Amino acid sequence: MNLRNLNMVISDYYSSLEIKQKSEFIKKVIETCGFSYPTFMTKMRKGSWSKLERGAIERIIKEDKHADTD
Repeated sequence: MNLRNLNMVISDYYSSLEIKQKSEFIKKVIETCGFSYPTFMTKMRKGSWSKLERGAIERIIKEDKHADTD
């Protein structure tokens, strides 16, 4: 998967969430990646995730999707 597609996956996933789920997702990403809310929002808007951040966020998304199926 190329970077553009992965950025779309992150933003599409975020867009698909309910408000409460978005808050939980943001909290998980901020805690995992160690940055502030404004930084999260900037990275989300620009799609400027580092390779490590993308990997961590992809794991969070997979965990959330897996939790939804349980």
